[in-house]
Amino acid sequence: MKSFLIIISLLSLISCASSKMSSSKIALPIVNVDIKVGEVAKVDYLYADYDEDAFFVCKWGKFPAYYEDGKYHAYIIESYFSNLESYKCSLELSKVDLGTVLSVSVYDRPFPIEQLHVNPKRVYLSKKDQMRVRNEQAMLNAIYSDSASAPLFSEGFDLPMNSYITSHYGVKRVFNGKKKGQHLGTDFRARVGLPIPTANNGRIVYSGDLFYTGKTVIVDHGVNIFTVYGHMSKLGSELGEYVPKGAILGLSGATGRVSGPHLHWGVKILGHYIDGASMVRESKAIGEK
Repeated sequence: MKSFLIIISLLSLISCASSKMSSSKIALPIVNVDIKVGEVAKVDYLYADYDEDAFFVCKWGKFPAYYEDGKYHAYIIESYFSNLESYKCSLELSKVDLGTVLSVSVYDRPFPIEQLHVNPKRVYLSKKDQMRVRNEQAMLNAIYSDSASAPLFSEGFDLPMNSYITSHYGVKRVFNGKKKGQHLGTDFRARVGLPIPTANNGRIVYSGDLFYTGKTVIVDHGVNIFTVYGHMSKLGSELGEYVPKGAILGLSGATGRVSGPHLHWGVKILGHYIDGASMVRESKAIGEK
């Protein structure tokens, strides 16, 4: 009889726990998020329990969430190659899916077209250059797959320069009147030799010469957020070095595939290049939500 009562009690506890889990999953509030193509949105989700292994699971992947002031925070993105379909995101803690917590509405945005004339060798690649580009891409993919699990920054991002923007993010490009592509970064007017600062705290994960962006520095800011600084004339940072916001990474130049001296600045999150201006705007909300 005693054993029977114990079994009944255990079954009751399991049933009660299951009921609570089910009801808590259903009871979780859903936050509405508006986002445009090629942009980032900062998410702040109120939840009582801390878990270091937390993610918002969305259409474009699993976005690492960090816990602060009773909320989970993350930067979710909408790819430039969006199909414009709205979607839901769930909150995953220690690989337990708590269900839908975000409802994301996607909005289109227009992108202009520009004509560029560059060295034909940078447009129609030789077999040797094709091999170099493939090898560089494999290396970069490995770099972008290994980010600090927690944010290395505690304040908002800044633009690396305040100069005139010669080419905005998302511009559709036609090279030498024929080959088409898109510009997934921001180009700032910069004569050769100007100091280039980092947009936020982070760690140098690449400092070298690439086929397309020339002398380039890549900074990991944690939680799969990277910034890229290209076409520099001189590199002034060391691989693995932790740098504070505003630290000089090198000098502007005209290396790589360019039509003139400038700084190419890119922001990459979870494998997708997004508009850096939206990163600056959204990150400025740190400490305000």
